[in-house]
Amino acid sequence: MIHYITAGKGIFRVNHQTYELSTGDAFLMKPGEEIYYEADKKEPWCYAWIGVQGAKIEHYLGCTNLLEKPVFHYDKDERLVKIYNQFFKATKEPVLLRELKANRAIYDLFAFLIENFPNHQSQDKKDGLSYIKEAVAYCNLNLDKPIKVQEIADYLNLNRSYLARLFKQKIGVSLKQYLSHLRIENAKELLTKTESPVNVIACSIGFSDPLYFSKFFKKWTGYSPEKYRQVEVNVQNRQQ
Repeated sequence: MIHYITAGKGIFRVNHQTYELSTGDAFLMKPGEEIYYEADKKEPWCYAWIGVQGAKIEHYLGCTNLLEKPVFHYDKDERLVKIYNQFFKATKEPVLLRELKANRAIYDLFAFLIENFPNHQSQDKKDGLSYIKEAVAYCNLNLDKPIKVQEIADYLNLNRSYLARLFKQKIGVSLKQYLSHLRIENAKELLTKTESPVNVIACSIGFSDPLYFSKFFKKWTGYSPEKYRQVEVNVQNRQQ
């Protein structure tokens, strides 16, 4: 759970460490930790919060420095506020769009945290696997955007050819193939677990053109998105 203070003051205590916080500060609360937080009596705080869970969350947090120090400050612009507003607006959407838009806000939040509060591990000491993990995390966090291999290389401050060679060596497939596979698997999940229209699903995995997405999906699976959904629904109905 990540709280962002929009006004006022208060204290946050975790692991026997006390932090005095105010507007622009944020703090991370993890399950199982002994914590205490309280608003200031004279200037009580107002804050927004997002609670997240899942197998990937610990990995994403590991790409930031929040596991070392669970507080941070950001007031350079309205970007963080906009992400929280994006999340809260998503919770008021109809069921079909709620999950997609809320997940997008969460991915935007972690992309923001990794970009602005990265793990301070020395770049010189990183091994190839560390770069691969960061590349994979970046792909997951930006799946709704039309990202390219060059963009990922720029983010990691690596030569594109070196990253491509390293990824193929460690994973066994090219980074471009991995990104395509990731998009297809996410599309499959959304097609079978939601009733979202194909154009919405296409947008959520980085395709602005639904027709191109349909061709791309059929090339990988042998089915159009609509046909794949129909087949999977029939399979699930028979199993029930």
